[in-house]
Amino acid sequence: MRITDIRATVVSVPFKKPRLWALGCHQGVTRTVVEIVTDEDIVGLGETLGASPKQIIDKNIKILLGEDPSNIVRIISKALWRGGWGGVNIPNPRPLSAIEMALWDIKGKEVGKPVCDLLGGMFRQEVEFLACMMLTNWTDNQDELIDDAVSDAKETINDYGYETIQQYVGVFPPEVECHIVDSIREELGHNLRIAIDANGSWSAETAIRTLKKMEKCELYYAEDATSGLEALARVRKTVNMVFSTNVANVIEVAKLKAADVIAGDLHDSGGFLGTKKLLAQCELFNLGFWLHSGNELGISLSALVHFIASSPYIIHPSQCTYHWLSDDIIKNKWKFNYGKIKVPREPGLGVTIDVQKLEKYSEFYCEREYTMFDFDPKRPDWFPRIPAW
Repeated sequence: MRITDIRATVVSVPFKKPRLWALGCHQGVTRTVVEIVTDEDIVGLGETLGASPKQIIDKNIKILLGEDPSNIVRIISKALWRGGWGGVNIPNPRPLSAIEMALWDIKGKEVGKPVCDLLGGMFRQEVEFLACMMLTNWTDNQDELIDDAVSDAKETINDYGYETIQQYVGVFPPEVECHIVDSIREELGHNLRIAIDANGSWSAETAIRTLKKMEKCELYYAEDATSGLEALARVRKTVNMVFSTNVANVIEVAKLKAADVIAGDLHDSGGFLGTKKLLAQCELFNLGFWLHSGNELGISLSALVHFIASSPYIIHPSQCTYHWLSDDIIKNKWKFNYGKIKVPREPGLGVTIDVQKLEKYSEFYCEREYTMFDFDPKRPDWFPRIPAW
């Protein structure tokens, strides 16, 4: 079998409603969808963050044509030596993650096995996720903010059955967000696991004061309460709760004792193989691990499911924003049962592109590209700052 073509399509899919976080306003998601075509009519699917990976893939497609798609390590190694991919010393992992994802999809379809079987086997039949929650209200009225946050959490739990939520903070004054987290805990009970993510927007001293107040809420964990591993380590020494970080420098995190858990990213690690290496480092240093959400569509969500299903060390729910999407570009949207997704048993990733949806949201991208750092249209003078509080 040989690679005959690689198609990269950029799509933008709007969210059901805009959502605020410390670094911007999420109104939708832009992703690059990859299709690797072979001379045996097997097409592998991949997906990654943003629009820029398409430019890199299109520019460097020729070096991959004619390759045997089963030689995944050879293909990725070959791409790393091409300057357009970022170069061997400073590789760009995001386009490579989509390529690698599609190659595994091809391999699974060729041998008639789901991807998780090829990554070591299916350790678990269901994969649990937590619901990422961002505020949807711009009001200065504190009661309205609280009511909306509680209502949004209730609705999401009722619709998807999540048993854990992660409330994003760092948007409004810390004392207001303390009241929001308190109210969610009071209204939804102590069986619900509640985590928070400040995205590094609090100063170390603000993080200490705020998290001290939140200790009574019995948080599942606090992610990136402040910016910088040294500062995060100082906060962790003072506050009695589990700490997570999206900084994937495992050795420094372990040395500084800055966090208990690493939130890895399948795309930022370059795909399944790179993330397996990151997971192994966490296991070596006895650090927990779960997967970060980059507002993935159905192809990437399938990749997350297969990776977690084949990884016994991941015992806690990973992050998910799938409930934000107004639509998807796969034929059958993922269904959740108590916040869990059943691992697909179809060959490869187990997903099929809806061609009409792919075309529709490709055209939509030409009109509106969403980024993770869009500014807030209802606050024209606002822009993100680190620290903000």
